[in-house]
Amino acid sequence: MEALYIICSDTYETGVRILDEQQRTLVSLINTFYFHRNRPARDRMYVMTHTAEAFRSYARINFTTVEKLLRESEYPYLDRYTAAHKKILVAISCANQKACAEEDAVQLLTFMKHYWLEYVLASRKAYMPHLLHYIKNLPASRRQAINTFQGV
Repeated sequence: MEALYIICSDTYETGVRILDEQQRTLVSLINTFYFHRNRPARDRMYVMTHTAEAFRSYARINFTTVEKLLRESEYPYLDRYTAAHKKILVAISCANQKACAEEDAVQLLTFMKHYWLEYVLASRKAYMPHLLHYIKNLPASRRQAINTFQGV
């Protein structure tokens, strides 16, 4: 049995269920691609092309979700955050196109892992305290609507 490329542990959770679910989706996508990386070229390209598209879609959905929550919480740096999202989407598209054109599964896999480590895990440190404070002070019914864990 082949090991997973990334192990998603509880230490990576934010306490906001929708964000944590999305993160697990990204890790699952990366691990699935890792599983298929050594397949014959034709099969690998099929998987890589669809993984690249799913990765791009994941990023758009995740950015939309985070931006919605930050907008609701009146995050003071939302404009900077939104501008960064646009740049990241361009970088994802470029990385996907380059890796697919060069048929380089390792290149795409490395980019995806870097995205997860640098963007998902590192960048959220800037906004999560603000967002969790906002959520904690909401009425219980609204907290539940945002779909947060009990402790938040």
